[in-house]
Amino acid sequence: MTDQDGWYGSASSTTYTFNCDIDKPSGSLERMKELGYHLYGFKAVGTATGGGTPLLWFDIPPEDLGWENEISWTVDYKAYMSTTTIKNGAKIVTMSPLEVDLGDEYCILNSSMPEVRRNKAPKTQIRLKNEYEGREYACGISQSMNGGPASPICALPVAGKGAASVQPIEKLVVLVATSTNQTATAYTRSYASGAWIDLTGADKNQRDLVYKLNYGFQIPSTARWAEEVEEGDNLLPILMPGAPASDYEE
Repeated sequence: MTDQDGWYGSASSTTYTFNCDIDKPSGSLERMKELGYHLYGFKAVGTATGGGTPLLWFDIPPEDLGWENEISWTVDYKAYMSTTTIKNGAKIVTMSPLEVDLGDEYCILNSSMPEVRRNKAPKTQIRLKNEYEGREYACGISQSMNGGPASPICALPVAGKGAASVQPIEKLVVLVATSTNQTATAYTRSYASGAWIDLTGADKNQRDLVYKLNYGFQIPSTARWAEEVEEGDNLLPILMPGAPASDYEE
């Protein structure tokens, strides 16, 4: 699975776009708004560190849903630290975010303040290091969606005098749900049905799917880049590949 650059090949500095179109029978969009449907999204990272979790990345609320819903992002990141304990359902409160590039190290110093060290990690990864002796922090990376503020996509435990690495993957899990869920919250299982979508190798770095009310995402039978996600599915193998197998256990 690994190579000299990292777990999953090389990342590129381009824009990625996922388009979620609502199927257009008369009144279906209006009905989704009436019922309070949100479009939620998570983004994947590769890591060999255990104990981490995906974080809810974006929420498109009912009032903002349209017939065409574009989710786009670029390969721009911030790294953060947090004193929040990582557990399912916890909202991670981020601290001291700093811009990082692939190949950089985000390092928490003995003063508990971080700095960025350039070219300290493989060129497809971001290294999260904790030099603060005797204290564990949660660390992770954030990305912007549609040009908005960066929102965290993952959280990993980094012990004092320890380190972890993450490699962003251009893969999403999108869920459609009427429940209210907060971004930056840890979820290890899907709380609604949806789909995962892999943009790796996509033409023009873009994928398109149609969502049909009462039926779900309409995934082409020949597609190998998308698959249904059911409520209750374990999200860790999809969104954190490479983590220890024990993290995936039922």
